Amino acid sequence: MNFQLSITLGNDAMQTGEDVIRALFDSLKGEAHLPLGVGVGGVLWDVNGNTVGRWEVTDDAPAQPTTEAIDLTPESLKTPDGIAKVNEAMRAFEDATVALANAATRFFDDWMSFLREALKRYGTDADRDGLTDDLHQIEALIGGRNRAQERFLRAVAGR
Repeated sequence: MNFQLSITLGNDAMQTGEDVIRALFDSLKGEAHLPLGVGVGGVLWDVNGNTVGRWEVTDDAPAQPTTEAIDLTPESLKTPDGIAKVNEAMRAFEDATVALANAATRFFDDWMSFLREALKRYGTDADRDGLTDDLHQIEALIGGRNRAQERFLRAVAGR
């Protein structure tokens, strides 16, 4: 037996991998109890109710595996304007990530000793255990970020 799946991409509600997953999940969740046998199949819909694909169990010989790469890049991202938009969005995301990391570092540098002292004085054992674990995890993440930043700066400097 073979599970055959065909999905048409390109409409407004079928642009990303998340759209494909949502269509598969929403379309098949009511069919989960059905035994899969030859001839069983159905239709796939996007979030707007448009038919975007079909699935079916067949007795065809299985397809031969391929090592060929499949390009799922939307056509709009293959243009210079599309590439520029993605690059701009990536830079903005990276800038926001750096700003968040810097703010978190400053916050913990300024408040860590106060938070630990407050936990010792006023927190219950459960509060201390959970919050202390979270504080350690955040400290470790900030330390990892700082080490990565140092490696980056050394690489840029040619060291």
